[in-house]
Amino acid sequence: KEKTPMCLVNELARYNKIEHQYRLTNEEGPPHKKKFTVTLKFGNEEYTADGASIKKAQHAAASIALKKTMYKHPPPKSSRSQRGSKGNITPTVELNALAMKRGEPTVYTIVESPQYHQYNGFVNYHSHRGMYTQRYYGSKPPLYKVVVKVGEREFSGEGISAQAARHDAASKALQLLASLPVEDTCPANRNATCVEPESTTTELKSPISLVHEIALKRNLHVQFEVVSEKGQPHMRTFVTRCQVGDKFQTIGEGNGKKISKKRAAEKMLDLLRTLPPTTTVSASGLAYKKDMKNKISEKYEAESVEDMNPISRLIQIQQAKKEREPVYTLREERGIPRRREFIMEVKMGEHSFIGSGPNKKLAKRNAAEGLLQQLGYSSPTDEKPVSSSGNGSVGGVSGRQLVPGLLLMNDNKATSSQHTPHKGISYIQRLLFPRIGLFQPSFKMFCLGINVKTTATIAKEYLSNGNSPTADALAGHKRAKGSSVVRPTEQLLYLAQVLNFQVQFSDFPKGNHSEFLSLVSLATDPPQVCHGAGATTELSHDQAALNALRSLSEMGLDSITPAATKKENNPL
Repeated sequence: KEKTPMCLVNELARYNKIEHQYRLTNEEGPPHKKKFTVTLKFGNEEYTADGASIKKAQHAAASIALKKTMYKHPPPKSSRSQRGSKGNITPTVELNALAMKRGEPTVYTIVESPQYHQYNGFVNYHSHRGMYTQRYYGSKPPLYKVVVKVGEREFSGEGISAQAARHDAASKALQLLASLPVEDTCPANRNATCVEPESTTTELKSPISLVHEIALKRNLHVQFEVVSEKGQPHMRTFVTRCQVGDKFQTIGEGNGKKISKKRAAEKMLDLLRTLPPTTTVSASGLAYKKDMKNKISEKYEAESVEDMNPISRLIQIQQAKKEREPVYTLREERGIPRRREFIMEVKMGEHSFIGSGPNKKLAKRNAAEGLLQQLGYSSPTDEKPVSSSGNGSVGGVSGRQLVPGLLLMNDNKATSSQHTPHKGISYIQRLLFPRIGLFQPSFKMFCLGINVKTTATIAKEYLSNGNSPTADALAGHKRAKGSSVVRPTEQLLYLAQVLNFQVQFSDFPKGNHSEFLSLVSLATDPPQVCHGAGATTELSHDQAALNALRSLSEMGLDSITPAATKKENNPL
């Protein structure tokens, strides 16, 4: 790396044993375009330069000082690359490094050692004065012969010592191996049968990806397996087997698992490309017609509360109650890496539930669904809505659903609202009580011809006296009077028995509320729905029955004529 002018000035000052100092002498210009002036005092010399920053001004002053100074410059130092030149590296070291890059082992073997002759009982060892040996014994000094094996190639060398013979053999090996590429780019270049890539997309993909793509098109299973390992710890050779289906199998070898896998995939590509092309049926000619028939109904069904994501439903329930949103916590993660099981806990106020799933999303969803079931907002089994396309009508006249406190008014507009269920009911009410129906499929009106005036009279008698002589007369017997007051629930059930209409009570869990909630549905004309609340279920039933009796007592005023008119217009 080239040294900066300031660094060279420092070396020059140390060499001449003088002091140098940079001083900021001037600063001018606007804030966004400053101009700095720096003065360099170098021994007895001074140099001044300008720059856009203080550092640039210092470098400029140092450059001027290097050019104009009268002090003696230090001699240039030899670089490390020159000191450690390639000439100091022996051929054996260089060959070992090159062979390691190629992933080939290097083995040196001494083929022939020199045989020394004995004269007068003394061994005639090699003398450095070769002329003396040749003059008196008439032969050249014996030589060592060494064979070096690099991969599958062998090279021989000779020398007056074993080390010199190794160097000679390594030099010959380097001459050949230096001209060869480090790694074969084509798997079959030895046989000159390398297949050209089919497209530019194929060039960008690895052989392993191409094998998987071809096998996927032919519905074949691909498996790579390391068969064996051999060699020294620092130079391992891996053998990988690639198997596609039951018929095709190739072997790849390399100094790494990735390289051996790649070479096995390259050989497999050559086998797979010899297969006939697959025939694929184009679906462009097939006519595809969108079914727009039930588009509106499907859109409405998707918006129903039952099909809503339980996580979103819990959040909206809490928002409707103006309470804190549920908190999800990952409790545990267990199982093997490819078959994980996540345990998620959801807390909403005092209630909590733990759900599990193969991923965090499903575990969170299952926990939310379980909490909804625990609070009574949903049931464990999915209940499909009953189709109302038959002769009978499900859920009353128009299949509408009600919540506690909402009374069904005169249905003279039933024909116009039969395609808009939940009309008049808020979204939050349907969210909190999604399963409240006016009537179940078995809960139909059996007595549309009940006298409205008689019903109102009986209800007024129950409200004022606690018993009804009119109801007793219709029933054909007189009820015994007890000392205690008859409960409103019993009064309503007795009224339903006398007038032959059905009564159904629906109870809802207490949840976070302080009271129980009950809903009573009357199969009268018009239908009546009332609700009640109490500390116990019986009290909530009595409150709902009392509200129903009050509603029935008010039916005899203006509701007689419209009800009769509707019967004449809509006979069943």
